[in-house]
Amino acid sequence: MTHTPLQNSFPEDYLNRSFLKVKRMFRNTDVKFFLNFSRIVRKSPDPTITVLDLGCGTGTTIEDFWQKLSNPNWRYRRRLHGKKLITIGIDANPLPKLIPKRIFKTTTTPQTKFIKSDAHQLPLPDNSVDFAYSVGLLRYLRDPLRAIEEGYRVLKPGGIFMWLLSGFTDISTKPTLEKILAETPGTTDVFQLSFGYSRMRGTLICTKKPNSKFKKFPFKLSNSFPRTLKTQPTDEFLEHKIYERLI
Repeated sequence: MTHTPLQNSFPEDYLNRSFLKVKRMFRNTDVKFFLNFSRIVRKSPDPTITVLDLGCGTGTTIEDFWQKLSNPNWRYRRRLHGKKLITIGIDANPLPKLIPKRIFKTTTTPQTKFIKSDAHQLPLPDNSVDFAYSVGLLRYLRDPLRAIEEGYRVLKPGGIFMWLLSGFTDISTKPTLEKILAETPGTTDVFQLSFGYSRMRGTLICTKKPNSKFKKFPFKLSNSFPRTLKTQPTDEFLEHKIYERLI
């Protein structure tokens, strides 16, 4: 099995991001990764915390996350408060040359699992994930809104899903993400948009609140078309998403 053209266009450091690099990327959008993680750990009544990396690529980030939190000498270890940790990495396009045998539903430890799957239909039960994150994935998906709904579905009550946006148009160019959120019931207490020094990168933070009016987005994907301006090698794979509001 070979890499897809999209994967071949990514530089090596993009495919093998360390956990600390991902942490810094969120910080650049004024979002503190470990502060949100620590809140989940403290509030969760469960003895085990499940963490999901959606669009994990080679799996280096989720493995690095596990190894650091498993190290009793690492300063963030205390933030687990004695609870056990389960980490899950999911990706639809694994890189077998870089991670042979690992990604295909194999485990590196009993606490870490890699699964080949589509983000639009996650192979996880409802209310099963405490904390989840995804870095730059939404711009490559066929229907980003459906993936966000799936992420919300698998969260436990009170759980958090942090979507790092690579660009302002990752989810939709028409209507804009802000308009979609404004016209969807219940989003004010479920979703939070955070932008750092540049609106070209931000974070969509989703918090699971069972009593919220939010169930799903009243929009359907009506059309998509490729970008006409190519400024990066990966731009040929990106499409503008056009959503239509349902009555």
